[in-house]
Amino acid sequence: MAIVNRDLDSSQQRDVIYWSSQGGQYGSTFVIAGGQVPVGITLYLAGPMPYPYLVQSANAIAYGTSGAPQLSFSILRPIVGQLSTLVAISISNMVICAGQSFLGFGASAVGFIGYSGLAAAGSTLLLGQRGDMLIATTAVANTACTTLNINMVVQKLQDIISMDGV
Repeated sequence: MAIVNRDLDSSQQRDVIYWSSQGGQYGSTFVIAGGQVPVGITLYLAGPMPYPYLVQSANAIAYGTSGAPQLSFSILRPIVGQLSTLVAISISNMVICAGQSFLGFGASAVGFIGYSGLAAAGSTLLLGQRGDMLIATTAVANTACTTLNINMVVQKLQDIISMDGV
């Protein structure tokens, strides 16, 4: 008998999406050379997503912060006959606070999560469709960072998992 997604443990139904301004799994979209992340830009974290999903969490850490950079998470959904629509999955911005350096004296500051900002668990805002893009937008404030690392946990929702309908 075939193994279906609903028979798997919840830990096996999840995928972790990693994004870094230094490159990595999904690259460094729209950042300045050297991985610096300015203000007021859109970061394409992942997509198009190959299956229906549920966003479960988002985390970020920033190095070389000036002030407290902020992120707002959204789903960019293409619509036939239109360009696209934007589904805001954040109820507030994720504030990445400046923290103590791991590298010793004179090294850049390290930021930690202040608040995830995602809608409450069970919210229909967190449901995604195949073909969606997961994005984060930096706030237009007088803050930036030299390196930004983001990860999101998504849960696959199909019983029979298929990638892009195949």
